[in-house]
Amino acid sequence: MMRRTFLKTGSLGMAGGIIAAKDFSKNENKDENKIAIRPNFTSDGLGLSPKDYISLLSQLVDSQEVVADVYCLGAVMEAFEKKMAKALGKEKAIYMPTGTLANHIALRVHSPRRKKILVQQQSHIYRDCGDAIPQLSGIQLLPLAADGITFSLADVKKSLQDTAVEKVHTGIDAIAIETPVRRQHLRRFDFGEMKKISQLARQKGIGLHLDGARIFGEAAISGISVKKYSELFDTVYVSLYKYFNSIAGAILAGPASMIDGLHNERRMFGGGLRSAWENVVVADYFFEGFEKRFQEGQRVGKVFLEKLAASGLFRFKAFEDGTNVYQLFLEKGAPAIFRKKILAKGIGFPKFNKNENCFVIKLNESLVGVDVEEMVKVFTVF
Repeated sequence: MMRRTFLKTGSLGMAGGIIAAKDFSKNENKDENKIAIRPNFTSDGLGLSPKDYISLLSQLVDSQEVVADVYCLGAVMEAFEKKMAKALGKEKAIYMPTGTLANHIALRVHSPRRKKILVQQQSHIYRDCGDAIPQLSGIQLLPLAADGITFSLADVKKSLQDTAVEKVHTGIDAIAIETPVRRQHLRRFDFGEMKKISQLARQKGIGLHLDGARIFGEAAISGISVKKYSELFDTVYVSLYKYFNSIAGAILAGPASMIDGLHNERRMFGGGLRSAWENVVVADYFFEGFEKRFQEGQRVGKVFLEKLAASGLFRFKAFEDGTNVYQLFLEKGAPAIFRKKILAKGIGFPKFNKNENCFVIKLNESLVGVDVEEMVKVFTVF
């Protein structure tokens, strides 16, 4: 496998050469066969610098034969699509340049007569796409679970009843669920409720789409396999840049009857990139062994947070039904000055959240291999 020719593989199946420098402000431990990763508490993934991304891409291309795709078709693209389809337990998968487009095209397939689709009020589909789906595809989105994460089976039944008594019956074609929910600090949709909704939808012939941009991270934390989530839905979208450190890209997977021919739809919406191999090669590299590395990042991160709390200078709080996001409260000192000090040490750190009176941080695989004691010193010496 390419990983062994590029970087030594550790016991976690991760790249041993991807290291966190003890001097967090400098990449002094980097050599010609390694990329140095600085710890960060802001990103889903590693937050590679342009220089390290190019270095990694160059070495990956040198270590294997890469045949460039043409308009996202064939060669390396096809192999990766097959790998992702298998990982998701689906018959087929297709590359999309963005998650926004992956979700949009999936819902168009689910609603060919342009009816209604149930979504979360806090979902990316409903809140962060500029009303693209109703504006460009004429599909009405019906929001549920206002300001929350999970809508219930009862909510779905009520929506079905409400639409059934409309004077002009249009009906509900599909149900889309996002988990974890970005706007709610990556908290998880209740899996038990998800199963009930899936069962009802299939009984009634209603389509099911999973916005699983971060589903691999949720699965690593929840202990529920990706395939267990995926099997409840007809189609699934997964991001390639959030955890797998690609510059861009997404995968949309489902039955061949729904995925076949979507390259035409992709191109119709301006998503027929001349080539995207440079995104897929890096995503493929980090996809291998991700779950164990991510779980180790969570373990190291929690040890670090517990040591910070023991210092008396901080306290932290996990979110109910959460994943890798935590609230970190500073018990003394000015947040802006504190953050400036952390950034000066080369550690990625978010801005202070005034609404929640804390820093909202993410634990990720950049913490694997970090000298925890050294980092605690950085955080606790004012």
